[in-house]
Amino acid sequence: MALSVFLAGILAVANVANVAAIELDVRNTDSIKSAAKTIVQDMVKTYYPADATVGLVKHPLYDDEDPFDLRESAMFWDSLLNYWFLTGDDQYNDKVTKGILGRIGEDRDFFPRDLWDRTNNDDLAAWGLVSLAAAERQLPNPPAGQPKWLDLAKTVFENQSAGWDTNECDGGIRGSKYAAFGGYYYNKFAGSRFLLLAARLGAYTGNQTYLDWAEKQYSWAAGSAGLVTADFAVNYGVSLTGGNCNPPVKFEHTYNQAAYLYGSAVAYNATSSEVWRQRVEGHLKHFANFFVHKSDKVNTTDSAGGKILTEQTCAQITTVCSREERYFKSLTARWMSQAAVAAPFISQTISSYLQESAALAAETCTGKEAGKMCSMWWETGKYVSDATTGLAEEISALEIIQQTLNGPEFKLATVDSSASSPNIKNSPDHSSPGTPSGTGDSGSGNGSGSGSGNGNGDNTSESDKPKDNAAGGLGSSKWSGVIAFVTISQLFM
Repeated sequence: MALSVFLAGILAVANVANVAAIELDVRNTDSIKSAAKTIVQDMVKTYYPADATVGLVKHPLYDDEDPFDLRESAMFWDSLLNYWFLTGDDQYNDKVTKGILGRIGEDRDFFPRDLWDRTNNDDLAAWGLVSLAAAERQLPNPPAGQPKWLDLAKTVFENQSAGWDTNECDGGIRGSKYAAFGGYYYNKFAGSRFLLLAARLGAYTGNQTYLDWAEKQYSWAAGSAGLVTADFAVNYGVSLTGGNCNPPVKFEHTYNQAAYLYGSAVAYNATSSEVWRQRVEGHLKHFANFFVHKSDKVNTTDSAGGKILTEQTCAQITTVCSREERYFKSLTARWMSQAAVAAPFISQTISSYLQESAALAAETCTGKEAGKMCSMWWETGKYVSDATTGLAEEISALEIIQQTLNGPEFKLATVDSSASSPNIKNSPDHSSPGTPSGTGDSGSGNGSGSGSGNGNGDNTSESDKPKDNAAGGLGSSKWSGVIAFVTISQLFM
């Protein structure tokens, strides 16, 4: 279960007078790489020690209650993939390959039987997305006898699309494959990750059916579900009562806004659709609500309108920050940056957000014994500790810092183009003010599927195209007949 931390009464500023923060010049490539490397070294050493279960991070603060989190582990590997891709440092690639493969399970679908009662649809999608990232980044495919990265992502997509249920709420991906574990709740995490999986598979493979699914998810969320509003806010989720679809739960997170921005940007890149472009512009405009000015106080509403990313919902509204909410900014930073690659007309705005947030995030990295632990509260520009500061804060700082390396030399990966994508080790120097200008070719992003050339295996064939499984139901299951009980905390998984 997620551990919630009440901020009131427990926040304390660490004594860091004699501790230097991680040095960072956001306009200098070497400085960015050095800062990222410092965080990664501590992150891997602390949270993936030699005795960790293969593929799963180990968080000392949660050992008594929940020693790992599936989504957090997938995020860990995705961050290391980004680290390699953006810096050229490949020393962790073997760990990444073994870590991902260590969780594919007996049926190679990321649904291992030892964790069947904890694996929700958003967990599955997170592992599908990290597999797709491995294909996009051209991480060498697994050895013979193991599934290829793209195949793993396709398998997750097929299983999730099979659970699209038109019998209640007119569609949507539920939070879990099983009603007993939150299957009655249309969790925003599952839906937003499904949107990303569909859009990115469509852009990468050139297969229109995936893009049709991306449109189906977005239209459902903005239509009968009421999850995406007219002003492009993205609400939390929708529950079911007696088969009826309830009004959406109206609070927002940075993570979900970033997912819909990124998914829309990728779909726009692949289709040049004006509808998708308008969605990109709408979500970017709404995103301004999640950025504040530097402040001595944690997450203050009176500092809104700045360029420092904050998770306002958990601190300002509920005064509770769960374990999940603590790592949302890592995903947000990653997806914002990659949205700018897919839709370069937003790159100038995104770049300014990333650079100012990264500079403040680095200033918070002065905590714990090594003096390198980062804080969640970037807007303060100092290390603010509480009971559960740990991996989530480090991944978030890592992503916001390393994503400043993304620039106009990058293009959206496709099956055809990825073999000739830029060599990151020789990417242009960012030491001059080389921020994205907001102009330039967005790339076709649609791939013709006529050749592989990148070691990622055969292109999509007729036999393995995604199937339209919108007939309803929660999808078939090897665990049918399971009877279990749901706890209140699982409403928010």
